Amino acid sequence: MNNTNPNAHNEDIHLARLRPSGSSFGSTNGGWCYDAYPNLKPLDAGARICIADIEGPAVITHIHSTRQFSKNESCDRGVLLEIEFDDASQPSVRVPLADFFADGTGQSMEFTSLYIEKAPKSYNLFIPMPFARRARVWLHNQTPKNFSNYSFVEYQRLPAWDPSLGYFHATWKRFSFPLHGTTDQPFFHVEGRGHLLGTSWTVTTDEPFFNNMHWVMEGNVEMRVDTQEPAVADYLGSEDSFGFSWGFQNTFAGLRNGLTYISGKAPAQVTAYRFRDRNVIPFQRFLDVRIDWSTDWCNNEKFQKKMKAIHEQGGGLVDYATTWYWYQDRPGFDHGPLMPYEQRIRRVLAPNPYHLPTPTVVTMPRLPAGSQLDSGLDLRIEDSGTPILVGRAAVVGENLALDLTVSDATMRVDRDSPWLGASVEIFAGSGGLGLGAEPNQLILIPADAQGPAEVRPCTGSPVPVSGWWIETVPGGWRARVQVPLSAMGIDAAAALFRFDIICNATSPVAGEKFVRVARWGSPSNYSDILGLALVVLH
Repeated sequence: MNNTNPNAHNEDIHLARLRPSGSSFGSTNGGWCYDAYPNLKPLDAGARICIADIEGPAVITHIHSTRQFSKNESCDRGVLLEIEFDDASQPSVRVPLADFFADGTGQSMEFTSLYIEKAPKSYNLFIPMPFARRARVWLHNQTPKNFSNYSFVEYQRLPAWDPSLGYFHATWKRFSFPLHGTTDQPFFHVEGRGHLLGTSWTVTTDEPFFNNMHWVMEGNVEMRVDTQEPAVADYLGSEDSFGFSWGFQNTFAGLRNGLTYISGKAPAQVTAYRFRDRNVIPFQRFLDVRIDWSTDWCNNEKFQKKMKAIHEQGGGLVDYATTWYWYQDRPGFDHGPLMPYEQRIRRVLAPNPYHLPTPTVVTMPRLPAGSQLDSGLDLRIEDSGTPILVGRAAVVGENLALDLTVSDATMRVDRDSPWLGASVEIFAGSGGLGLGAEPNQLILIPADAQGPAEVRPCTGSPVPVSGWWIETVPGGWRARVQVPLSAMGIDAAAALFRFDIICNATSPVAGEKFVRVARWGSPSNYSDILGLALVVLH
């Protein structure tokens, strides 16, 4: 049998070639100061810790780091990975830890690829990073939380520096812009000599018209090197530039390309990566990447009219968090201003105005602070005529108070995706007729064998709950909560606000069938949730 790669035999046999012990391999530790290395600096709030300081010439071959959590929520967008080579004035790498590993939402599937890996509770990086004189690897915790982190860096010493080697670089940027029928948007530009290794994106939008990334992924990804024309690559669809077709439909993890997270409901989100070690894009003067939507559907008058109307109303906003990986002939890169931590961690960077249909108007009493919830807006959600949720709601002082009882014999909880198990979702936000604010969502979860009851914010800003109580009752569970109106984005003195509630339960009339029913809106279209109940306080 002919071997199509004449070097394959030599590459394989290289693993078997014996080498002198201790002559080239090295490793460093960082972050874990609790046993063998008490002098290591922990990754506490605000700390910037050096997990490796290596003398060259050498090549970093592996970086391992614990993933950071707080109350089961990923916090790795708040931790920066920075790498400096040869004492350059600027780091070659400056990327939030989560985004470097194609995990910008913190909810990506666990996966492995040739170069980056999201393993259980950790990240691993296998991109080779040669350097001539010195390399320092840093983690910078920009959150207000202390983390228990263990990191290590492995490397191989080189006998001499080879000037044909490039320095690894990576940079990150999150930005939003209005997407319409003629958008042509610049994405990445670097000057110098090098080659592009790959990219990863997290794309987010809560524009209802872009549900499931409709239109967003139609943009053509254009790459130009050294001269403006022609483009060396012009991928006719963003998903195709990552190796997929007909949109981003299913999660997938390959050696060189993957789709690690998909959410079709508002906000719609996708995270994808692609590495091109077999077909790097070299450049001598510069590399420029942009996405052009202006040539797609340009003759579809109905579509263009719809896009123009959305744009004129201030909608159509999308946000991209992009990481670019490349090699260059010299170390250091001007990454520009870094987005503040508070903005980096927003689920939606630039919320779209919600285009609300004519609502159902209901009245809710306003009771003095400290009042018992003996009266209120009656809440009743049914499945095929049988109630699965009953309760009441009122404004008590400056809080939205609810008392709810759910009929659910199985009470199967999904703690990773709570809306897929026994739970109640509460939506509230400011707004009257016409446009409304981004909804805030609170999820109530009963206790099960895997964990205690929870009250968990899901979308919008974190929602503090002033008081809550959840217990198991015969045939289901009961919850009482009080949430500050201000935490839900509602002025405590407001006379009206938007409100809806979804019950997720095993149907009492269909045996094992799981149902998801909203009181007023549509549980399959989150953009309508706040459009169908306008609460008037009295």
